[in-house]
Amino acid sequence: MDKKILANKIIHKVTQECFATLEIFRKGNSRTYFDDNGYYLTIIEFQPHSIRIGTFLNIAIHFLWRDSDYFSYDL
Repeated sequence: MDKKILANKIIHKVTQECFATLEIFRKGNSRTYFDDNGYYLTIIEFQPHSIRIGTFLNIAIHFLWRDSDYFSYDL
């Protein structure tokens, strides 16, 4: 099995177990998860490493008081 596919399955399984009780939801079939906190979103992203086997964990805040068509890492 491809290592990237295996990593995706492991990340999805672990996040399902951990995030289900916290009401954190997944964006489609990606490695990006959101936690809606009312006036801001917490963005949790598992970014694959482009050269080596591994994953970066990116966590950011996106404020919802601005009207935008995209999610930005505001904080």
